[in-house]
Amino acid sequence: MLIFSVCTNKFVYANELPDLYGINNAEVAAAPVSLEPPELTINGDEKNTFVVTADKVRDDSAKISWYSSEVYLSYTLCVFNHVSNTWDEIMTTNSTSLTVRDLIEDTDYEFAVMLSSDSTILGTVELTTGIKKPTLSVKHCSSKAVELEIGNIDSGVVAEVYKSTDGKSFEKIGVAENGSFKDKAAQPMTDYYYRVKCLSYRNGKLSKTRKSAVVKASTLKSYAVPGDTDGECKTYAYYTAVTATGSPQYKLLRSEDCYTDEETGIRMVDGFYCVALGSFYGTKIGTKYRITLKDGDEIKEINVILCDQKADRHTNSTHQYAVNNKDVVEFYVEKSKIPHGIRGDYGTLEKFSGKIIAIEEYKD
Repeated sequence: MLIFSVCTNKFVYANELPDLYGINNAEVAAAPVSLEPPELTINGDEKNTFVVTADKVRDDSAKISWYSSEVYLSYTLCVFNHVSNTWDEIMTTNSTSLTVRDLIEDTDYEFAVMLSSDSTILGTVELTTGIKKPTLSVKHCSSKAVELEIGNIDSGVVAEVYKSTDGKSFEKIGVAENGSFKDKAAQPMTDYYYRVKCLSYRNGKLSKTRKSAVVKASTLKSYAVPGDTDGECKTYAYYTAVTATGSPQYKLLRSEDCYTDEETGIRMVDGFYCVALGSFYGTKIGTKYRITLKDGDEIKEINVILCDQKADRHTNSTHQYAVNNKDVVEFYVEKSKIPHGIRGDYGTLEKFSGKIIAIEEYKD
């Protein structure tokens, strides 16, 4: 609970305060009044105790509560307008608490509780709203870098980026710019944890801080692409040709998780296209990869899963591509659903066209 959290520097609005609760503050003709609450007396001698507090102070709202040793029929809650130097009415109520919304983050406010009958100030409280909790997400991962996206931050707020390899001990690695940050010091096949701390400064001094939730990112493993073929040709095979029922290939292609993509006719698992690759890229069935294509100025990425292995005797000396068609990627398809016009090469489809410029393996 924040009780009379007084700030020495008042916030000066560029415009009128928000029109809280539908009240047009510009039309309220309020004469300047004293900011000091009066000393109220009971029976001529005993002073009335009146306390105003503020709690649940967030970036856009705060709960104002008050206590009085004497009961009044109704109260009017007001906010001080530093532009017009007047109190602007928020609401009249017979309750002793009210949640004020639509406040501006990291801003000083002063509220007063008045007698509704004659606008006598019973008590005041000052507060400073918090700053928004930043959002953090992983935009892209590669074998060399992690790109982060930071949201829910306003201008003037500094977003510091922290990294950890165990999710517990974090160290600062930089400051985000325009809501994004690229960690270029990432190592392949490594789990990283990130968080963002947002800081607000006033007159060069730290005013508020807020941390984001922690997000996890796993970098990929990079493989060399062949130097004597560009991988533009992308062949296919019928998945029904895999008949060895005890093999991992058969189990993957016939599993409940495997289905045929209606658009391309290619078998898929969890959004990954089923492919065969040369042994240079690994031999474990079920391994997942990201293949990057360059088609003119356009860069495309497709996710694939290893469902079969190109035989070494059919591939080049480094076992990166098949010798006959110089194809690096071979899709496994359902024959009856192959799109019209495909004649041995899925590279003729727009989404698969282009040269292979990167092959990266996802971390398990």
